[in-house]
Amino acid sequence: MPRPPTPPVPPQSPKPQPSPAHPPIGHTIKPRPKHEPPKQVVPRPIAKAPTGEQPASEVHKTGVPEGKMVERGMTRETYAAIVNAEINAHRFYPESARAAGITGRVVVAFAIGASGTAAGITIVSSSGNAGLDDAARQAVRAVHAPPPPGGSFSASKTFSFSLH
Repeated sequence: MPRPPTPPVPPQSPKPQPSPAHPPIGHTIKPRPKHEPPKQVVPRPIAKAPTGEQPASEVHKTGVPEGKMVERGMTRETYAAIVNAEINAHRFYPESARAAGITGRVVVAFAIGASGTAAGITIVSSSGNAGLDDAARQAVRAVHAPPPPGGSFSASKTFSFSLH
């Protein structure tokens, strides 16, 4: 006996297929980047090439010979750059002197002790104006540097106050 005909099956939408455990041949999967905390960047002073003439704002060092390595691999030049940047961050031109058109040059000698603060601040060469001399003294007094290599650091700094 012949079989009765089978009723037609309605078309079904294709079922989603799970993605294969391995990529197809010829394809690569990039690994997800791991989340890492950002690296801390410690700014370091940039050493200037010697020009034969030092700018008036440069810190002049005394004590340990030039280029001598000191504690933790820091040279005197590196520490001097740190101190110079700290002084420059605190220097200012007194408004009363600026308004009066007073200019001048002050040389200040000082020492940095184990605490990283300036001591023995002395005006070596005065500008002739108490306001300018005091501004230079205050900028040096405001230094809060790391402890100096070798325990102490002596230097002098020239401050030029001009209206240019």
